[in-house]
Amino acid sequence: MRLALFIEHFHPAAGGAEGVAVAVVRGLLRRGHEIQVVAAAGEVVDGCGLRTVPRNRQAEAALDLAGAGWLTVDWGLAVPARVHRLGGGLTRPFRRYNRHAKPQILRGLAWALDTFSPKRLVEYRIERELVLQADTKLLAVSQFVADQVAEVAPAAVPRVTVLHNGVDIKRFSPAVREASRAEMRHELGLPGDAVVFLMLAHNPRLKNVGLALRLFHTLARKHPGARLVVAGRHPSGAGQPWLVEPGAVVAPERLYAAADVLLHPTYYDACANVVLEGLAAGLPVVSSDRNGSAELITSGHDGFVLPVAGEAAAVRAQWWEIVRWLTEDAALRERLGLAARTLAEAHSFDRYLDDFEAFLLAAGRA
Repeated sequence: MRLALFIEHFHPAAGGAEGVAVAVVRGLLRRGHEIQVVAAAGEVVDGCGLRTVPRNRQAEAALDLAGAGWLTVDWGLAVPARVHRLGGGLTRPFRRYNRHAKPQILRGLAWALDTFSPKRLVEYRIERELVLQADTKLLAVSQFVADQVAEVAPAAVPRVTVLHNGVDIKRFSPAVREASRAEMRHELGLPGDAVVFLMLAHNPRLKNVGLALRLFHTLARKHPGARLVVAGRHPSGAGQPWLVEPGAVVAPERLYAAADVLLHPTYYDACANVVLEGLAAGLPVVSSDRNGSAELITSGHDGFVLPVAGEAAAVRAQWWEIVRWLTEDAALRERLGLAARTLAEAHSFDRYLDDFEAFLLAAGRA
């Protein structure tokens, strides 16, 4: 297969959607496929071709490569291509969910900008046109994203395939977690017997760090041994003794090693890799229902899925009850963690790559 992948940035050290793209390219290269990456900026990976083209000029390159017989894959929804991997969802629904992360007083203004801004309207129109192209295949990273396609362009639904992200179950595992648990707790200044809840949040407002802080203001009075670790680029500045902020430089598998529970009360995630990584590490995961990877969780079996929209006191009460329960019940944490690991093993990156490769081969034959 000759594959041309279009992406904004392509760097081996990146995480998120970019990191998934690099891992996919490496996996497909090992399987003998020929790959050319077209990116605004990037680095050559394992001998794949790299063409540096600004994102707003990649459409021309896509037409040229398609005409030369390459299967064109856009890692997003910005370039006309045979395949669009919808790793972040669609802009209009995303902006609607994102408004919930804003202070109440600003939501009306955000709604007006999202609804009437000429720039926004152009974005929505371009995305809808790309989705509606009759010869395009759409790969949604969750049913959550597939539902967004149904909302924006119902006629495109028959061309949508759902494939959740996969996780490296060797890098993220209970064994890796146990091996560095004591060392990492010492490094973070965490007591050995503390019950540690972890959040990874480079965008604290969107990831709803505020909810976790409000919960722990109450929880720490009842359970002084409880700790909240919030890792990310932007510290919360709360300055509480139960709050630890290691920044964004610690490898995630080391953070999972220090934790007992992963919290992810996000207002929006198409398919959060952090949730898959936490499950693979054998952590109980408590995720919001605005996250595509939460579709994989069975509440009460391998984690919990809770709402973040609605009346604020009712939402907090539901999160409080689960956080309190997990703090007090070590046997529950152990049972959920074992089931979480089993769930992650069914969604390994190797299995994801098998399914992604089969999808691309079928798209190339169609």
